[in-house]
Amino acid sequence: MTDKDTALIRIWLEDAGASAEAKWALERIESRLTQPVVPEWRTIDSAPKDGTQILAFYPYWNGHKNYQVVVHWCGWGNGVWQISASGGNIIDGKEPTHWKPLPQPPIQAAKDETNV
Repeated sequence: MTDKDTALIRIWLEDAGASAEAKWALERIESRLTQPVVPEWRTIDSAPKDGTQILAFYPYWNGHKNYQVVVHWCGWGNGVWQISASGGNIIDGKEPTHWKPLPQPPIQAAKDETNV
């Protein structure tokens, strides 16, 4: 939906004497359309193996069901998924089954770090 579409719908609602509920509904629709799209889970065979950090899903790991952790591909040996924030830990030879790209970090957080 473009801004022009939204403007036309607003005019139509006002001309039709639309209720406050109808106008509220339009605002809800607009807010949903402007929210970022959250990527769906993808099978791990499609994950990047260039060191990019991703969110990985393990059905079961170390007593945890449905475990999610940020990992990256490390090429040593035959290659392994490595936990990104652990300083090199791997998940006991288990492979994740799915992955998602990480969202962009907040802009303000990135600016704050440069001033440290």
